[in-house]
Amino acid sequence: MTVINNTEQKRLVLQSQLDGTKTSDDRNRMGQFATPTALAREILRYGVELLGKNEPVSFLDPAIGTGSFYSALCATVPAKRIKSAIGYEIDPCYLSEAGVPVTVILDDALVNSDDERRERMKAILYQAAQRYQVLVLTCHGKEYRNAGRKFIRFDEVAGGAMSEKIGNRIR
Repeated sequence: MTVINNTEQKRLVLQSQLDGTKTSDDRNRMGQFATPTALAREILRYGVELLGKNEPVSFLDPAIGTGSFYSALCATVPAKRIKSAIGYEIDPCYLSEAGVPVTVILDDALVNSDDERRERMKAILYQAAQRYQVLVLTCHGKEYRNAGRKFIRFDEVAGGAMSEKIGNRIR
């Protein structure tokens, strides 16, 4: 039996509400099928078993929805072992469930990408910025100068001691 905490219970209620706003055709077209909690946890447990016992976990969910697999990650893997956790979602229904403006934040997510992939992703980010606020945190600002949107250097807006402490790192 799977023990479901309060946060997971809220996630399940939200999943049910969002599913209720879509027709079967809509969900099929987007490939949106919620993974049951017990199955998501079992998949995560198995995946983590394949790693070495103390190996850090890097998590990526390319269709995060309401976070079934992320919730399973948090329930099955100690926080100190999670190196990174990234989720992507393209459905605005999931992105703005409470009517709150969506912000996409990438923390040097493309730093190890080749030039072609980085350019494709910049084009996608530009399109996303037409509907959402997109923040790219990077130490490689030159790579994003031609991204087509406003570029703000942190050291230009941060004042005083903070600017002095980190200014050299972000140039």
